[in-house]
Amino acid sequence: HPQLKIIGIDLSEDMLELGRKKLRGNNNVIFKQGNFLNVDFPQNSFDAVFSLSNLHYFSKPEATFQKTASFLKKGGRLIIVDWNRDSWQGKLYNWYMNWADPAFAKVFNPFEAKILLAQCGFEVEKTNLFGVGLRWRMMCLVARKP
Repeated sequence: HPQLKIIGIDLSEDMLELGRKKLRGNNNVIFKQGNFLNVDFPQNSFDAVFSLSNLHYFSKPEATFQKTASFLKKGGRLIIVDWNRDSWQGKLYNWYMNWADPAFAKVFNPFEAKILLAQCGFEVEKTNLFGVGLRWRMMCLVARKP
């Protein structure tokens, strides 16, 4: 869609470069390196914010979701896709990553994620659990800013 403006933010320049390669030629996509908690956008300016496979790295998820709410327009959506700790794969991943990756925070389960979103002022509209191959058990939550 030519009027759609997309901004991708990541701490990792490697991840941003991967995104640039995948979306080469799309002039409506901007990539910024940095910590989401330190970015500055006008309040109430986004229709949607996506958090894709990074919730488990949020050291301050409450602050992240509160900042997200400030950027979203009234009725805007936050869509989260991440690993699901309710599965044995999610439990194993949570255990392993606590040991292997100092940047890792925790893998949430859908119940915890819903509570966290509600505490940050969101209304969870939909939760979907799904698998990616045999390895990953994921959750997708769609939450609305009232």
